[in-house]
Amino acid sequence: LNGNNVRDVAFYIDGVLDANSVVGATAINTNANSPTRKLRINRGLDNRFFEGAIDEVRLWDTDLSVETINEWKNLKIDNSHPDYNNLQLYYEFNGTGNKVIDSSPFGRDATIIGERYSLSSISGPELFRDFVLTEERPNVTFYQGDYVTTEVTTEVDRPIAKDIRHLVIERSIVANDPNFAIDDDIVVDGPREYWAPVERIYDENTGDLIEENTLTPDGEINITDLEYTRRFPFYDELVSFVTPYGINLDLGEEGISWYFDMSDYMPILKGDKRILLTLGGQNQEEMDLEFLFIVGTPPRDVVQFEQIWQGTNRIGIAQISQIINDEKFKSKDIIIAPNAANVKIRSSVTGHGSEGEFAQNGGAVNHILNIDQLPIYFWNIEQECSLNPIFPQGGTWVFDRQGWCPGERTLITEHNLSPYISGGEVVNVDYETTAPPVATGDYRYHVAHQLVAYGEANFQSDASIVGIMAPNNSAEFTRVGTICANPQIVIRNTGAEALTSLTINYWINDAQSPQTYEWTGDLSFMEEEVVTIDAPKELWYDILSDNNRFHAEISSPNGGTDEYSFNNTFSSDFDYPDLLPSDITVEIRTNNFSNENSYRLLDSDGNVIGSNSLPAANTTYSDDYNLVDGCYSLEVTDLAGDGLQFFANPNQGAGFAVIRDGNGQLLENFSPDFGGGFGFNFTTSFPVSTEELEFLTSLEVFPNPASDFFTLAGEDLSEAHISIVNSVGQSM
Repeated sequence: LNGNNVRDVAFYIDGVLDANSVVGATAINTNANSPTRKLRINRGLDNRFFEGAIDEVRLWDTDLSVETINEWKNLKIDNSHPDYNNLQLYYEFNGTGNKVIDSSPFGRDATIIGERYSLSSISGPELFRDFVLTEERPNVTFYQGDYVTTEVTTEVDRPIAKDIRHLVIERSIVANDPNFAIDDDIVVDGPREYWAPVERIYDENTGDLIEENTLTPDGEINITDLEYTRRFPFYDELVSFVTPYGINLDLGEEGISWYFDMSDYMPILKGDKRILLTLGGQNQEEMDLEFLFIVGTPPRDVVQFEQIWQGTNRIGIAQISQIINDEKFKSKDIIIAPNAANVKIRSSVTGHGSEGEFAQNGGAVNHILNIDQLPIYFWNIEQECSLNPIFPQGGTWVFDRQGWCPGERTLITEHNLSPYISGGEVVNVDYETTAPPVATGDYRYHVAHQLVAYGEANFQSDASIVGIMAPNNSAEFTRVGTICANPQIVIRNTGAEALTSLTINYWINDAQSPQTYEWTGDLSFMEEEVVTIDAPKELWYDILSDNNRFHAEISSPNGGTDEYSFNNTFSSDFDYPDLLPSDITVEIRTNNFSNENSYRLLDSDGNVIGSNSLPAANTTYSDDYNLVDGCYSLEVTDLAGDGLQFFANPNQGAGFAVIRDGNGQLLENFSPDFGGGFGFNFTTSFPVSTEELEFLTSLEVFPNPASDFFTLAGEDLSEAHISIVNSVGQSM
């Protein structure tokens, strides 16, 4: 076994070692991590060919002596062979058909590939092996006498090898869809015999060349005249994500990360796969892709995944007329897995073209799924983009689009098929749209529909945390993630029983005493809820200037025991909220359309302590606030979704929004290109906490040193926090 986990093979032919038989790294891969190991027996090894038919192949996992090899080369192997326990493969090539029986103890049978090769037998006079040794003496009787001998000659046809025959197997592609090479049938015709231009006839007994004839060709095949069909593996779409407009966009040196739950794709995320990044996004920002496989038991097993129709990467973008006329996405029958308890269809559709991209141009189009020839699901794919978490961007990022926004994942719509289909049944699925409002408009769509089937719930009583919206500094929660009050976590019922109550513990960094929140509600299996926690101010006492981490943990679903604890915790990184003085001024200048803008200032309990509807156009409003110590949120909105300034709408003019201190100094300057609005959370005076910290400078301790007790004397100790540590730093 060499350093590359491959064995060097000694190759013997008829008992003689082949001179080039140590093939090294091209030999048998024995890597334990390899999912399969294959041995292919052909006319040669490592591009070295030999003449003749193969009578037997034996494979051993140990070195055999040359004497043993030659002693047994013409004998049948049995357990009396000295190295029988090392016999890995023993193909005798006896029998008929295309199955090769392995006579070793392991039974690793093989299959003959192709019509050209087959098992065959030899006549009695040609037998040269498989003799059986016996210690019995034959009972032989000899006769003597005069006999008359008569010779009779019989001619028989005996096939001999010819060097001019070529077997050709013709394969043709029969398209089930006239437009696309999808689910095509491969029809095999042959094999047919074709002969070389020269025919040679040999003497059967001596092998000498007797006659040579030149054949007249029937015709000519020009390789450039052959028809070719391009074929690809089936294309499963994992995620559709539209890159942001990059003009003047700065994502930082580290970039930003998005996380997606890929559990539905579990059946296809196995073995060797080829992953493609297509449709242009690979030519934009630099991207990094990771798959995080979580060890454990899911809430339910995915028992079936099928991409119903191949997506744009295979069939091209679909014109709306091609969808309506069934030129693309023809109805399809799908057999549901017998053990399916729940079935859904995930639909990802994005609109493009001068009418298909923006609803304001081409009007609304309904998308339809017909289940067993009945229109069951209707949905609209209009997507609001003005609250995009990545902002501001270059380009027309604020305009609402059909099924997508720049810098976000494509809209996913899920349809529950469970009321209409059961495991083991056949369901017919058809996708279509309503007629476009602009009959001659340019409506084009990227489409992916996927069927996912699940087994029964793996737990009766189980709950999980599937995300933290705030505090969180990941890209998805840019607009809400930096907070100083009221954390938001996402819980899910992952047990078959309805979830009605839950205990939530939460804390920051390494806090020793977590805060507790008791949730009540009513969630069915796999339903989710965003829980907003009215957290006490003490939560934020453990905040640091950077590298902060928020933790949440759940327990006691319905007051009982959680059957699966590994999905009970979740953590998120978050940024330190801005610290502002108590005296501030909110200053906003309106543009030409002041009726679109307003702002509110809220405290940590959600109470509005200041607001302004900004009624006059092109006017600067300056509102002064004297705030008590605490946490606050400034919310600025734009009803038109294009901020106070936007390059694609120059008619609205330009405005600004800032925060100044009591002396008029600029503290915060917000981008006027904020789309539909923005939120800004901050604290006043002492960071986050409402407590005042006073350091005591005059203390007395006696007796000193002390072993059992001591007295601490000083002023105002009733509100002091006292820690006692020993000489090596251990807390007493």
